[in-house]
Amino acid sequence: MTNAIYPKLCRTKLLLAAAAGSVAFGPLAAETLPVSGLYPANSDDALAVHSIALDNFDGRIGTRLSFALADALQDAQVEGRPWFTILPFADSGNPPDAVMRGYADMEVITSKLSDKVNKVCDEKDRDGKCTKEREEKIPCRRMQVTFSPDIRLISTAGGTVYSRRDRLTRSRDYCYDDRTRPAPEDLLEPAIAEFAGTVRSDLVPHYYDGGYRVLETTSGMGKDDKAAFKQAIRLTKSDIGTACRGFMALEPTNPQSAAVIFNIGLCYESAGQLDLAETYYKRALPLDRGKDNAADGLSRIARRYRADRQLDAHFGQ
Repeated sequence: MTNAIYPKLCRTKLLLAAAAGSVAFGPLAAETLPVSGLYPANSDDALAVHSIALDNFDGRIGTRLSFALADALQDAQVEGRPWFTILPFADSGNPPDAVMRGYADMEVITSKLSDKVNKVCDEKDRDGKCTKEREEKIPCRRMQVTFSPDIRLISTAGGTVYSRRDRLTRSRDYCYDDRTRPAPEDLLEPAIAEFAGTVRSDLVPHYYDGGYRVLETTSGMGKDDKAAFKQAIRLTKSDIGTACRGFMALEPTNPQSAAVIFNIGLCYESAGQLDLAETYYKRALPLDRGKDNAADGLSRIARRYRADRQLDAHFGQ
């Protein structure tokens, strides 16, 4: 087993920086290891599509949806390269790989809520103390906006390669004495943005920068190993390279420890060495009975491999 667990990898957007046995890191959450990399688009069906023309969308807010989708897809980049080129639909001299067609409508419903009751002073004494007050009822309402989009991506070679429809509802309560009352636009815009983001996630791989918790159980370890393990856990906050070497040093005497084996796998995943991470997660799987830590790790690795395949299929590598 090697201690050089933080190599420079071309396809891993690492948070780690290693040099001559020492590692420097930014601030991290307690007892976690940073993990970053490329994760797959939800759909594999549009990987052959490089250019898209957006047709005129139908519906009262079809045009606004098409603008949002154009922005979301045009801005999508992977490894510094645009994933799609968005073409004018009327550009017959440069035919797209696919055409996106769609429909979008909205419904606004305002419903009555219970009145808000305010106490209002009608008379005060010389000292400014209220001597007579009354209750004032303020009407309150709930505005509900439902956004209904329906899109299809149709290959110019024939056939629908992707489709999605949804029904997104947003609501806000207000009373007539509020300084600002919601407008339908206030609720509609986030719904449009959410749908455009979902379509982007369906069609384009994305980077994730975050972290996952190490396991901290010392069950089955001897006294000295427990102390060494706890020290490695503490070091995950400040010196991940040393922490990971600490976990690895405990493997020979704790080969059946779910925490030791899983944490080594997480170290390799953090460093972008997915093959070794997968090996250790598979070893941890039967040791981690009743929990999902190793299974989740294997799922992440599988998704990373899928993202690499999508990248190769799309860019022709």
